[in-house]
Amino acid sequence: MFWKILLLTLFGGILASNEESYVEELLISRLPSDHHLAQFRFIITSRSLELGPNYELFPRVLGQLLQAHGIQELEYIATQGVWHSDHYGPPPQPASSTGAFLSAKFDGPSNTVDDRWLSVVNSLNGAFCASLLSMVPAETYKQKNERKGDYPKAKKLFSRAGTLPREALCTENLTPWRKLLPCKQNGLISLLNPHKLYGSLFHSMGFHIHPECKDNSCWYRLELSAIVLFDVPISENRRLDWSLKSFFDRPISGVCNAATRSTVLVHQHEEQADSDKPADVITINGQQFAVYPTEQILGEKTEGNIFVRYTKSVDLHKKNPPRALSISSTLGGKDTFSGLLLTTIKNNENEKHTVVYEQVLPWWVRFHYHTKQVLCHDSKQEIVKPYVANRVFSGAIDRKRPAYIQMEIELPANSKCIVSYNFERAFLRMAEYPPDANHGLYIPAATITLMKRISTGLPEDSRCTERLGNSSECEPRAKQMVFSNVLLVPMPVPDFSMPFNVICLVGTAVSLCFGAVHPFSTRILVPINEKLPGQSIWRTIFRGILLVLMAGACYMEYNNISLNALRREIEKLLSFQF
Repeated sequence: MFWKILLLTLFGGILASNEESYVEELLISRLPSDHHLAQFRFIITSRSLELGPNYELFPRVLGQLLQAHGIQELEYIATQGVWHSDHYGPPPQPASSTGAFLSAKFDGPSNTVDDRWLSVVNSLNGAFCASLLSMVPAETYKQKNERKGDYPKAKKLFSRAGTLPREALCTENLTPWRKLLPCKQNGLISLLNPHKLYGSLFHSMGFHIHPECKDNSCWYRLELSAIVLFDVPISENRRLDWSLKSFFDRPISGVCNAATRSTVLVHQHEEQADSDKPADVITINGQQFAVYPTEQILGEKTEGNIFVRYTKSVDLHKKNPPRALSISSTLGGKDTFSGLLLTTIKNNENEKHTVVYEQVLPWWVRFHYHTKQVLCHDSKQEIVKPYVANRVFSGAIDRKRPAYIQMEIELPANSKCIVSYNFERAFLRMAEYPPDANHGLYIPAATITLMKRISTGLPEDSRCTERLGNSSECEPRAKQMVFSNVLLVPMPVPDFSMPFNVICLVGTAVSLCFGAVHPFSTRILVPINEKLPGQSIWRTIFRGILLVLMAGACYMEYNNISLNALRREIEKLLSFQF
């Protein structure tokens, strides 16, 4: 009987583990700019779209949030640093601009979407120790992008999104994100060292949830991602050799028993000479990747660490060729009231590219839509007006919602296109200024979504590496997005020092008067029943002389008598007597 119960328990545990799955992987690659990119991916799939009440691998905090508010898709990304697309190339996906980005797609009644969105923002604000409350309502807009999940065509969803370009990241944000994983200490998550993470050139972390369907069965797919960009120090032989310990200052601590697959993939660079022997080498989109299972990395030889050495030294004078597509934003203007916003999009390829341009402008940036211009300069520096279609515009409402611009632009080959429009700065109320008001306010980054992907040679979708050992061409499902830099706008600021000076002056005057009046108004005078001492005769004479002198001085002042005239009068008086 005991063996039957034991077998049933083990068999039931195996069946339960097959219903939900957890996969973790780390992809390390060397960019053309000689920087190294580390991409963590943690994928959790639920057994169905009906979550709870018991949770095994899927995080309870997100499952309850999805069920309580009718959320079909949920995405949150927090980024620190700037990804220079003209230097590094297209950013790894999922990409986000500097700051925090949150989006959700709801089903159900439309009249409760705003209330449910507010509840979601409040819940995630507390769960991730962030400052997302300012998203509602002033930074909330309706996103006009495509769906990433599998839905019936007739299903109607309502989208809400918000961005905070000034949101800062710290270890308080990393800890709640780490707690969403089944393994908090073992596995690949043990490599994430906060000191190395927040000291990198660029890092981003977040999650994305969407439904997937196959063979009449649907489930939720949760993908947690962390992206870190390292600047490897050049060694004495001027090579960019690296290891896991040099990146994260720690090895892998152990195996995550909940993971069905835990691997480290290293992009095989053309200059790579030596490395630890991988378990397998796979080919994806024509690029080779060495596969290191976590169990192999934790062996006696490697002890939780792998290394890579290169043959060639770094050419410090090498000029990197321009990237295929890049975007940047700048501000123009002469005063603190009006201004000009310029977004430059460069297409360095020999073919046309169609992109979807998106820009979110806070309500305090009152831009003039009629001044919008889209002009391109081709390789001959001639002005070309590109084809612009599918314009979407949503005006801003003061303190309620931002402005949203979207349009489809066809970029000519080898061209530089500039999107520009004029704007005015609104006057804010006293309480609407940040603590460092003279620093300015931030405008979210502009976004371009590529209709045709630009190959980076890297598996940008975790589905590309799910079938290890098979050479395949993998086309990610999500669109490729590139972000510009965040803009800092100086605002017209009142003289905050004036109230301070007035308070200091009034406080000083009141204290001087109050210090003299308060003792006389509150002190109790008690008579003394003792005989006062008698006054000296000499003191009386001295006081009399002083009174005579004071009276004489007043008389002289009143009659305009000088000291010389007084001296002559005294001499006459003395000579008459003697």
